[in-house]
Amino acid sequence: MRREGPTEEEVEAAKTYLSGLYPMRFETNEAVAAAIAEIRVYDLGDQWVQRFVPEIRAVTRPLAAEAAKKYLFDRPPTLAVVGNAAAVRKQLADFGRLRVIKAAELE
Repeated sequence: MRREGPTEEEVEAAKTYLSGLYPMRFETNEAVAAAIAEIRVYDLGDQWVQRFVPEIRAVTRPLAAEAAKKYLFDRPPTLAVVGNAAAVRKQLADFGRLRVIKAAELE
């Protein structure tokens, strides 16, 4: 995603999903209060609710690719699993290099 960006289909699917889901964020009083808090915390402006869907719909593939290059890391993610290493080692083999740290070694 970071190197090539999303396909046109991925961009359209994301836009449809996000713009369709947005009205559901305001179904309860608690959700409305949380949205107001988010708007204030991030200084999104009083018209944010009205602007959100049109701004999402205006995203193009080049804009999405630019955001992917800026915000997605170029290194693989680190996965931390807590549990019995012998029991999960085989299940984790496909995720890459495995490093086991015994609980006794942690502070």
